[in-house]
Amino acid sequence: MNRKQLIRAASIVAALVFLCPAAPRADDAKDEYDRGVAAFTEERYEEAADAFRKAHELKPSWKLFFNIGQSEAAAKRSGLALESFESYLAQGGDDVPEARREEVLAEVERLRKMVGMAKIHAPEGATVFVDGVQRGEAPLLGKLPVAAGVKHTAWAVVNGSQLPQKAFKVTGGDTVTVDLAAKVDKDSAPVEPAPEPIDPGESDEESSGMVTAGWVAVGVGGALLIGGAITGGMALNLDSDLHNDCPDESCFGDRQSDIDKLNTLSLTTDILMGVGAAAAVTGIVLLIVGHKKKGADEEPVALAPAFAPGFTGAVIQGRF
Repeated sequence: MNRKQLIRAASIVAALVFLCPAAPRADDAKDEYDRGVAAFTEERYEEAADAFRKAHELKPSWKLFFNIGQSEAAAKRSGLALESFESYLAQGGDDVPEARREEVLAEVERLRKMVGMAKIHAPEGATVFVDGVQRGEAPLLGKLPVAAGVKHTAWAVVNGSQLPQKAFKVTGGDTVTVDLAAKVDKDSAPVEPAPEPIDPGESDEESSGMVTAGWVAVGVGGALLIGGAITGGMALNLDSDLHNDCPDESCFGDRQSDIDKLNTLSLTTDILMGVGAAAAVTGIVLLIVGHKKKGADEEPVALAPAFAPGFTGAVIQGRF
């Protein structure tokens, strides 16, 4: 089922929220909800997410978090999508249908591999924004999930004054700290502050460590592939002997120990070749990323999950 089908299915369920006796606030929520459905259908996903979120503010319902999550995922805002789906499961609890729960859990698992965490520090009472989306009032409770491998911009507003923006990025599964607590310079001209680039975790030491880890992974992968080639050759020889001795397979019953050995060798070959290939590919990616980080940092290289019908893997993004 694609995202459009999912959002239509969610529309049928979430629309029930607005069938209760009308009130001005409920009418506004219904208008925002309808605007979100229309925007999603026309593939204006960020607008759809904003409309569904506004509908939830006007008339809260845990069911709307599914619509918000689907819209954010389609807009490639993985952090916001993950946050919305987790809210859907947590607030829906046992009321979430089993089939829908399994579907959302699978999406949550996919998204977790594509996000990192941002720990935002800002003056108490400040309103915090990340990539133009309001994320709460400081002090924030916990960390904010954000898409990994891309540049983000955060800022805070205190008493109507915007503090300097901070740019940051994070790798999948990692956490960065962003300090927005700098005071506003009242003597400076009111100009739009330029994003301040931050490159957390990209020191020469880490780049060297990544290169070293890459060589280790390539070595391990190569050793496993060689081992797989050896066991594969042994399996082929044993299979040839069995068919030469028993061309019609009539005596295979007397050669059960050889057949068991053949099966073991075949299974071992499959495991060694699969794990070895994965380790070798991981090592190559680490080497590329490590060397890239030692050079220019304007276009970082990132390893991102890739999903398509019949395929699951990873792609390298960036310029080489």
